[in-house]
Amino acid sequence: MSYPPHGTSSLKADDRYRAVKEMRERLRRHHFDYFITLTANDPTASYDKMKRALKNWDARVNRLIVGSNWQERPDERLLWFAFLEKADSNPHWHLLAEMDPDLIVRRQAFFDSIDISLEMDRIWSHLVPGGTCDVQPFRDEGAIQYVTKDYHRAMDRDHFASHLDYIRV
Repeated sequence: MSYPPHGTSSLKADDRYRAVKEMRERLRRHHFDYFITLTANDPTASYDKMKRALKNWDARVNRLIVGSNWQERPDERLLWFAFLEKADSNPHWHLLAEMDPDLIVRRQAFFDSIDISLEMDRIWSHLVPGGTCDVQPFRDEGAIQYVTKDYHRAMDRDHFASHLDYIRV
């Protein structure tokens, strides 16, 4: 699945709004479980630091939920789309995330034994001391509107990431 262009400053205003609309339409096709906010609580946190922390968080969360062979099982990994906000003043990621329902059924005893929200927060806090991870259930389309609210302004920078960025093929 391809997603609207990002990292392109040459888009006209109409094209930017069209890209936001397309992004929202594509996000609506998913069955998200979580709306997650990952903050650094550090106004000096660089884009590179935030991107690196997101990559490491993805790896550690997937190791937790899928197991030690998580890299070899991309179809079972956490599916997510992340939008970086306020990169210059208070950088934080907003994610929409979806768990593989078959994985949850297969590892039901494991998922019953942990609080996934606390585990995600523990992992983020280890990677970004002083940072916070707020995990909420995905309730409705309002979350899609919220995470994409600044997408049209940030298209000239790489303020979008997805789980696909970290899958080795």
